[in-house]
Amino acid sequence: MKSKTTSIAGRLFRIIFGSYIAFTLVVTSVQLVAEYRHTEARVNEEIQALRQTFGPGIADAMWRFQDGVLRGILIGMKELPILVGVKVEDESGRLVHAVGTVMDKDGHKMRADPAGRLSGFTEDEGMFSTLYVQEFPAIYTDENGRQRKVGSWTVYSNQRVIVHQVQFGFFLIALSAILKTVVLWFIFLFVVQRWLGTPLTQLSNFVRELNIDNLGERVFVLKDRARHELHFLADALNNMAHKLRQSIEQNATLYQVLQREQTALRVLNETLEQRVEERTAELQKANLRLEALSTSDGLTGIANRRRFDDALASEWQRAARTTQPLALAMLDLDWFKNYNDHYGHQAGDDCLRTFAHLLETNVRRTGDVVARYGGEEFTFIAPATDAPHALSMAQTLCDALAKLALPHQASPFGIVTVSIGVAVMVPQEGETADVLVKMADEAMYRAKVQGRNRVVLSAAEVRQPQILPTPQG
Repeated sequence: MKSKTTSIAGRLFRIIFGSYIAFTLVVTSVQLVAEYRHTEARVNEEIQALRQTFGPGIADAMWRFQDGVLRGILIGMKELPILVGVKVEDESGRLVHAVGTVMDKDGHKMRADPAGRLSGFTEDEGMFSTLYVQEFPAIYTDENGRQRKVGSWTVYSNQRVIVHQVQFGFFLIALSAILKTVVLWFIFLFVVQRWLGTPLTQLSNFVRELNIDNLGERVFVLKDRARHELHFLADALNNMAHKLRQSIEQNATLYQVLQREQTALRVLNETLEQRVEERTAELQKANLRLEALSTSDGLTGIANRRRFDDALASEWQRAARTTQPLALAMLDLDWFKNYNDHYGHQAGDDCLRTFAHLLETNVRRTGDVVARYGGEEFTFIAPATDAPHALSMAQTLCDALAKLALPHQASPFGIVTVSIGVAVMVPQEGETADVLVKMADEAMYRAKVQGRNRVVLSAAEVRQPQILPTPQG
């Protein structure tokens, strides 16, 4: 949607002119209030002066009961432009005579007829009808200079009196403000339109017609002889357009060079990516080999003690979640120290490798783990396997080793044999895999004590293995 545009000259005019109007209204209002207050004070001073002018005559007429004289004085006072009414009362507060608009004892506004009788107002007097009241005592002074209060007289004025006094001043102030505003409006409108509005419109039209094809070919000439800030702006705009034209041409040349370099870089990136992929694949293979080495036994090639510990901890947690039995077997080659002493360590290493291969061959289910526990000790983990199946697996392995009939002259059996301890349990809350390892280890020692070359199942109720004498070999 196209946004609405406004003239900056028009906006500037509205802001300045509006500010001037607001300032003028404030100043004019202050002047009017000051004039009103000054006139109000002057009227009060004139009312106070009435005390000296009419006070003695009113008191003398009241003392001598000269009603005609008193009435004449009040009528004359009523004709004064600052008064709207006069009222005279005796010492007891009884009304003697009244002229114009006055107030009764209850503070109600009353009107005195020609005979001095009071009557209430039947219509609304409108604005500026509030009465100002000033009461004076009527003091009579006799021939001997003695004074006697014979009553009081009250004069009344209102806001209309003050407004009437200042209305001409109000008119002059308001007329002056209006004339200055109108003159300023015409002067400012001409100046802003001549020196700002027109040049900005020319500059805007010039910029609007600029495009990539004619950029730098045209120059903006401000139609004004006297040089000012807009001329500097026009010069800067022309200079900018010229430099921008040069930059576009340079950029076009640089773009072609960049295109060629991008093509070369793309080829280089493709080659580099291919090399990175090759090196990444090699690194992954190396990492796999390194990981295999870190979890494999260097002599036998099966899992080492570290891999066994990780696998046992993982299978223990899984068996605890699924409440499935977990079987663990500890295997120890019988009289293997004697085997090493008789045949030598090289032959002992060959024997260990052969047994490890036999262990891998016979414990082959998915999830089963075979490992070298240390020295001539081996182990296998069989998840989700009960005691009969675990014993069967161990016995099969024992029979397979006997069937190989590896010579062992230092053994009573004449061949290499193995003692196996099997432990099976469902993990309970608060227990760790160490319990299962101890149970299997205790069962293995029982197999050795019972004569070796056999499989022994640990009693399920045995949680702490008994301390048995350690057999030799």
